[in-house]
Amino acid sequence: YNGFLDEHFRQEDMLAQSTLVDRTMMSAAQFLAGLYPPKGFQVWNKDLMWQPIPIFITEKDHTMMVPISSSQTCPRFRQLQNESLIKYRNEHGSDLLAFLQKVQPYTGITIDPKSPTTAMNHIWESFFCADNEGLTLPAWTKSVYPEPMISIYDEIYKAYTIATDTMIRLLQGQLFQEIIGFMGAKINGTLEPSRRLYFYSGHDNTIKTVFGMLGLGDFGGIAKTGSALILELHRGPQEGQHHVQVLYIDGGSKDLEPSFVNIPGCDFPCDFQLLSKMTEKYYNITDYESECQISP
Repeated sequence: YNGFLDEHFRQEDMLAQSTLVDRTMMSAAQFLAGLYPPKGFQVWNKDLMWQPIPIFITEKDHTMMVPISSSQTCPRFRQLQNESLIKYRNEHGSDLLAFLQKVQPYTGITIDPKSPTTAMNHIWESFFCADNEGLTLPAWTKSVYPEPMISIYDEIYKAYTIATDTMIRLLQGQLFQEIIGFMGAKINGTLEPSRRLYFYSGHDNTIKTVFGMLGLGDFGGIAKTGSALILELHRGPQEGQHHVQVLYIDGGSKDLEPSFVNIPGCDFPCDFQLLSKMTEKYYNITDYESECQISP
């Protein structure tokens, strides 16, 4: 985006937001340090090419309510999540238990037959995070990782997050509503200030859920550290025509180059109005707190 963004940081050009989680705030700080090293009048210490850039907290990304132990609660989401996990256990529970029993002698993990997904969460985090950081896994893991563990956990992951349209809506509907709103205001000339970039530092669940809104719930598996989903608003060749170009950076790739993403049911690039209509069922939220309540 060199040339699209000014080389000097200006608050009227971009806004950075993050969830209130240490790792996402640290990621945001690192991203901004690389995007906007101080130049010219912004250099305040010639031995430290860094400048403070504000990071605002967003409460529209509800990722942190995904863990069952989370203090962030949305009763309706938790109800749907529990139903989804019960369905998963009914359909795949015996296979999951067999897998856990296979790795139990090596891991020492305690397996609760009533909640095998909890044990699988712990095992997955141990394997995936270590592998993602380039650490060498024990030799015995080759028989279970990456497969069949990735395939098993991908289904569990979807059961926790995007099993139904309502779960997707409650997780990231407000965030996507804000994104669509910014784009619409930019098109109409009512965006104030008229920023060029909105940056969100979120989670693997954030990316997965937005992919779910785009009809791509199976795309990309589970996002690795450093992954990014990019939505670009472009002016079309005809007056009044605007489209959205979607790109994805796989944090596990060697070159970290963005790749184009095709949205099902929408030409590439996707017409903004069509995209808005296709995804409206996820973001047309007027009272989030009311939607979180369980109907009698």
